[in-house]
Amino acid sequence: MNDAGVDGFFDQIDQWSTEIWRKHPWLKGLEGGIERNVFNAEKFYRHWLEFILPLMGISIGPWSRHAELKSLFHLINNLNPNYFRSDEIRKVVNKTTYLRPDQRETLTFKITGFFRLMGNTNWNPYQLESPEILEKWWDLFEEKDAWSGMDWLQKQDFRVPASLGGFIAWNRFHRGKLPIGDEHPRQWVETCAKPEGPEQAWKWDLKASIFAGEWSHADLQGVCGQFPQCENCLLLQTCNWSAQKNGFLDKNTIETRIQKGRWDTLKTEELTEWLLEDHDLQESWMNLEGVTEFRLKSIDHPKLLEWNRHHPGSKTPLRLKVLLELCRRYHEEPLRQGKQFHSSMDIFNHFQTRMGQLQQERFAIVILDNKHCFISEKTVTIGILNRSLVHPREVFADAIEQHAAALICIHNHPSGDSSPSEEDKRVTRRLKESGELLGIPLLDHVIIGKDSYTSFADEGWL
Repeated sequence: MNDAGVDGFFDQIDQWSTEIWRKHPWLKGLEGGIERNVFNAEKFYRHWLEFILPLMGISIGPWSRHAELKSLFHLINNLNPNYFRSDEIRKVVNKTTYLRPDQRETLTFKITGFFRLMGNTNWNPYQLESPEILEKWWDLFEEKDAWSGMDWLQKQDFRVPASLGGFIAWNRFHRGKLPIGDEHPRQWVETCAKPEGPEQAWKWDLKASIFAGEWSHADLQGVCGQFPQCENCLLLQTCNWSAQKNGFLDKNTIETRIQKGRWDTLKTEELTEWLLEDHDLQESWMNLEGVTEFRLKSIDHPKLLEWNRHHPGSKTPLRLKVLLELCRRYHEEPLRQGKQFHSSMDIFNHFQTRMGQLQQERFAIVILDNKHCFISEKTVTIGILNRSLVHPREVFADAIEQHAAALICIHNHPSGDSSPSEEDKRVTRRLKESGELLGIPLLDHVIIGKDSYTSFADEGWL
């Protein structure tokens, strides 16, 4: 029996993964692992060099091992990792004349560290993946390349936690936001070790990586990828990402708020600046569309999800969402105090571009004065609409504070069908009764679908 309960995140993704493991029995074998032999020293050293040299800005190609870098690749054949001198390595590195002095110094340090690491562990994979030795691995990677280094180790068949997507999902669950900056993988390694110890940490990393959608290429569909599908998530009720009380603080990064769809907290200039950070955006669009002509109207949520499955880690889908939002803002006339809504069609025309494509239900109110002119609007709640979430206290609090004379409620149906559910009707009746008691009548409740709407006032239900 495991102790995943030490972290509610692992406890719940363990339950979530039960059905995944049942449908894909081969995962049991992957989780169990296979017996491993000592690494082939020459092959392993060559793969390591081919990984770190480009990270240092040193170009390599198919002929690198046979050109001026040949002596570097052959060091493994000429030195004994159990007994060597660093000046021997420095002498070989200095023969690569096209390297800068700082590159030679860094490369000497890294290769020396690599050989000492191998000598101290006798190339044993179980020792090389231990928490103590991971610290020494991190010394051989630049701070900015720590996650890439962990990913490389995992691809060399080391059983180490390396899922950045899993770490991001864990951050969403516990902190309600994305990791701050380039957080080091050390915390994720320690976190994955809590349920069953360091030896089994990679198993929890595996489950988290599947949960985060990093295995979609193997037809394992996660729910907490770049576009979190909170409405389909088992962790919804306990996750801080989906909880409104933790989700919309100013200190959240722009990217966090974009992923949460909190466009109302983002200024147009912020979105524009973030969008323009990507210098390769035009090329990314061409790859997304797959044709020479880019058609913005063809971009929808399913296409962005598909792109994310084929290009995990790419920010192109997020930047396209920002572009679509900027286009929406250009199309949508901002509400100004004093504007009058003359019909439910006016409400639909204003809110459809904003709410018609949302993947989660969003409940908003429009506060009106005694001439039924616009005072303000507010998002009350995000999530499945029910009486516990849409409480009259939250709905009417701002209306009372702003001396409202009337109220209009608006919410969307992500399914695209604007027909009201029984719960929609019960919530509306309760709000209508509360409005009558407070002297702030509910004029209408408009449900917005993808291309249609339903007005409670038009239907005679108010």
